[in-house]
Amino acid sequence: RGHILNLLLLICNRHILLFICLIGLLISGTSALATTAVQDKPSLKSKISEESKSDSKPDLRRPNALLGPTVIHFLGIILDIDSVNAKTQNFDANVYVELRWEDERLAFSGDSHQNVNLNEIWNPRLVLINQQGKLNTALPNIAEVSPDGTVILRQRFTGKLSQIMNLESFPMDEHLFAVRFAAVGYNEEQLKFVPDFRNGLHGGGIAKDLSLPDWEVTGFEAKSSPFQPVGKVSMAGFVLQSSAKRHLAYYLWQIVLPFSVVIVMSWGAFWISREQLGVRIGFATSSVLTLIAHRFVLSTLLPGLSYMTRLDYFTVGGTVLVLSALVTVVLGSCYANKKDAATAKWIDIFARICFPTLYLIILIIFLHIEF
Repeated sequence: RGHILNLLLLICNRHILLFICLIGLLISGTSALATTAVQDKPSLKSKISEESKSDSKPDLRRPNALLGPTVIHFLGIILDIDSVNAKTQNFDANVYVELRWEDERLAFSGDSHQNVNLNEIWNPRLVLINQQGKLNTALPNIAEVSPDGTVILRQRFTGKLSQIMNLESFPMDEHLFAVRFAAVGYNEEQLKFVPDFRNGLHGGGIAKDLSLPDWEVTGFEAKSSPFQPVGKVSMAGFVLQSSAKRHLAYYLWQIVLPFSVVIVMSWGAFWISREQLGVRIGFATSSVLTLIAHRFVLSTLLPGLSYMTRLDYFTVGGTVLVLSALVTVVLGSCYANKKDAATAKWIDIFARICFPTLYLIILIIFLHIEF
């Protein structure tokens, strides 16, 4: 019995030892797999440093190029519009833009994001299409990469942007001021810009207080809009556009009121005695010369246009009235010299009623008729 018992104990010890060995192998295998998994997902900096040490260039191919267009979420905010120049057809803007896309190749182990130079990763090569002259950027050309491969690009642009303006209704005109972005080298089949929803904003917004004392912002829209400069050439892009209406009060005080004073002054000739011919003609002549000088000042506000604006119709109509007043004064004086006092008196009475009435009609057309 003792031998049998010893034999059984020996067998049991061997089985226990074998079991312990198997458990040890399983634990070591799991650790090896975990270590391999961590090693398969190195940090982003190690990836980029390895690429820089090797002779191969960084992988700048579009993410998921075989699966369709790369989706880029955009958010744009117009921080300020400093000025609008109708003569040079441009405006000064201060714009903040944020882009977000997914690139699984940049996924790394860790809990916090990392900043990477744009030259080292793929990016949409965003440009401002309607920039005019030098454009300033306030933020460094880096991207923020999250552990899951989400890339966020932030930039702030300041400078002059061109804008075609139809000035037929000037100074009661309303325009769309567009900030147009495009991805150089990519069309809408390769990149898809999608407005980002954040804090109640659909793709972006515009600041409430702008440096535009003579304009009133009436709306804002951010939308995906391909840029097509010529023919079938097209680039994926998006646009931030705001609508604004010019305040009329400034032009009423600075242009319309002085202009009206000169026109009314020309009517004084009809109330002066016909015997004082030199004074009557002097009134009308000085009014004509004053309006001509006024027209030269107005020409500095607008570019050389092939059409007439609302203000042009008003000033031309007023100039014609003043010139007509001069002709009427001369005509009345001619009849007075011919001893036809009745006709000369009738001309003066007719002019006193007709010219104010015609000016009121011109003023009503200027303020109320759509052009």
